[in-house]
Amino acid sequence: MEKPLEKAKLPQGTPVYADKSYDSTANKDVLKRMKLKSRIMHKGVRGRKLTEREQRVNVAISKTRYKVERTFGSIHRWFHGGIARYVGLA
Repeated sequence: MEKPLEKAKLPQGTPVYADKSYDSTANKDVLKRMKLKSRIMHKGVRGRKLTEREQRVNVAISKTRYKVERTFGSIHRWFHGGIARYVGLA
């Protein structure tokens, strides 16, 4: 996650949205060090369910991520893309 963010040169305070697969201490530390806002969805683990607050945060993040994912999907469909890979900025 660090290399694309460094390449993007985002201004401080920019929110970075990501799905649950990016939910790690290392990624959150990178965002904190770069002074970016973490909008990484929370991931539940075995033996510990998400708290009500974490679920509400995930819903709020999902509303923004949905718009981005839908747009990429539409572009992919309209321009007859093959395999879609997006690394970096959304």
